[in-house]
Amino acid sequence: MSQARTLHHMYVAQQDDDRISIYTVDPDTGALSLQEDVAVEGGPAPLALSPNKELLYVGLRGTQQIATYRVESPSGRLSVVGSVPLQGEPVYVATDRTGRYVLSAYYYQSTAAVHAVDQRGVPTFPPVEW
Repeated sequence: MSQARTLHHMYVAQQDDDRISIYTVDPDTGALSLQEDVAVEGGPAPLALSPNKELLYVGLRGTQQIATYRVESPSGRLSVVGSVPLQGEPVYVATDRTGRYVLSAYYYQSTAAVHAVDQRGVPTFPPVEW
């Protein structure tokens, strides 16, 4: 009896090319295969998956936003859910363990922000902490 293989995906921000590359990771060998390039305007840079791996948060440095993408299972493809404006260029994005908050950090502003997440999984504005 053969077992179904679980697909794993890796998301790579290509800031200068305004795209995110989606790779399939072979679970046996670790080999990467380019699955798709997704156009993302605004200079995608820091990326963070939600704890349940259903959402991808993308820091857009050029447009000063955090965009939220739904990760389609099992394909790993991305679909836009929404975005929120920021008060600077994000250099780091993460979620808390519960997925209820998105955290972002900024070099030029020498600060960090905490955004509550709405029912769709999109960070809210203004942040609860700046």
